[in-house]
Amino acid sequence: MSKALKCEFVEICKLLYLRGLAKAWGGNVSVRNGKNHIIIIPKGTSLFDISLDDLVVTTLDGLVVEGGQPSSELPMHSAIYHARSDIGAIIHIHSLYSTLYSILKKPIELFTAESKILIGALQFVEYAEPGSQKLAGLVVNRFKDHSACILARYGIVVGGSSLKNAYYLAELIEEAAKLNFLKKLVC
Repeated sequence: MSKALKCEFVEICKLLYLRGLAKAWGGNVSVRNGKNHIIIIPKGTSLFDISLDDLVVTTLDGLVVEGGQPSSELPMHSAIYHARSDIGAIIHIHSLYSTLYSILKKPIELFTAESKILIGALQFVEYAEPGSQKLAGLVVNRFKDHSACILARYGIVVGGSSLKNAYYLAELIEEAAKLNFLKKLVC
């Protein structure tokens, strides 16, 4: 496994936290490591506190080959990687404005040209127990036509070609959610 990939993984996790896109122990990140493996955060670890020694490597089917217990959302990450060979990284976060819209079950309208081009549309996924096979199935169904979705009462999930690409898409979605909120205040 590439040390550079592990270092980038830790950097993106910390960036998500420092930019306010993740709080406390919320959120999880994974990256494809070759054709048959993924690197994922361990269960119960803050994205801010993650270190190279904490990372968990699993097969796409969820068998741990290195590290401790993987994130409870491993089933969702694995299902997306199985369904979409073009996705190289996945970020699931509970960022403030996106999560607000996920709780209110209100759509996040994409106003900017950049968000419309790069994200396209955001679909809702009905509530399912976090970490469940049901949630994984519902998310994969949305990922057939999109690379991001809003999870009812549970934030957003974004898939990108790389860690940086997934990070930037997550930032765009949070920006769109903020714009929706501010538009309501102004109008």
